[in-house]
Amino acid sequence: MGFYINPTDGNSKEYWLQQKAKMVSEGEIKDFTFSKNEPKILPVCLLDNILFTAAGIAYDERELNCFLVDNGRPKEWYLVNIEDLLNDGLANEDKELFKEALNRIN
Repeated sequence: MGFYINPTDGNSKEYWLQQKAKMVSEGEIKDFTFSKNEPKILPVCLLDNILFTAAGIAYDERELNCFLVDNGRPKEWYLVNIEDLLNDGLANEDKELFKEALNRIN
């Protein structure tokens, strides 16, 4: 199951990312490593699906590799603090599932 930015403050995912995340290059994302000891940050891929955008959270290596596939859709990459995701970046119904997913990989 994937997880996507869905701000609880009523703002758009683009606005939320501008306020809470650090925009990075795809090259920086390709060099990203998931580590238990690092500050708790995760890559997020903002995809342009023409009719709508989606901001997918790469919470593990498998998810990251899926987002890195070149499928012709424009992408922007961000690094996001897990605490911000849990505070107001995820829909309330996704927060516990997200925590469980993170616990399984850590």
